[in-house]
Amino acid sequence: MESSHGRNVGIAKFTNDCLYDTLTPAQIKDPKYRNSINGFPCILYLNDELQGVYNFNLDRYSRRAFGYHEFGDDCLVYEISANTDSSAGAFISNTSGSGKGDKEYYASDFTCIYPENRRMGDDNYQEIKELVEFVDLSSDEVFRDNFEAHFNKEYLIRFYLAVMCFGAVDNLGKNAKIANFGDGRWYFQFYDCDTTLGLDKNIVQPYSNIRI
Repeated sequence: MESSHGRNVGIAKFTNDCLYDTLTPAQIKDPKYRNSINGFPCILYLNDELQGVYNFNLDRYSRRAFGYHEFGDDCLVYEISANTDSSAGAFISNTSGSGKGDKEYYASDFTCIYPENRRMGDDNYQEIKELVEFVDLSSDEVFRDNFEAHFNKEYLIRFYLAVMCFGAVDNLGKNAKIANFGDGRWYFQFYDCDTTLGLDKNIVQPYSNIRI
């Protein structure tokens, strides 16, 4: 955490309120649902003793805040959980050179958030495998012609531009959520914006394999 605690929830509020013109399928059902975390910094005292500055916030696992539960098991949500430029989190498909089976390979970089049964381990990562292979293995023509069957274009492009604008140095291979509300398209969502605006210039930003 950076000391002001303003970057994380501050940028999250911006991305929810200002970044996107299109509502998520959950927000179409109820505009109160969010596409990023929500909260605020606060100063905490216990028994009149200062404990420090904290964030009071919903986190990325708050499925009701994002409306995931509205779609039941048709909704799939993953966090990309590894800084990488050479594995699944960078949309590099599995090969025999990884020494891993598909489930182990994709589970190392993608962590299921919803639905509950998959979050608890009942997941073969088939949808993630298909998505990563589409990005990695498609010709430019196939990628262009089928892009919008796999991604919400507005969410992906504006996510990428916001990462560049805020210097979110670990948000391409880590600290992104991707949500599929049952229509086959993935929406990129922010969840962690601490390392932004020049906070840590020593972290090398991984290159995403997503071609825009």
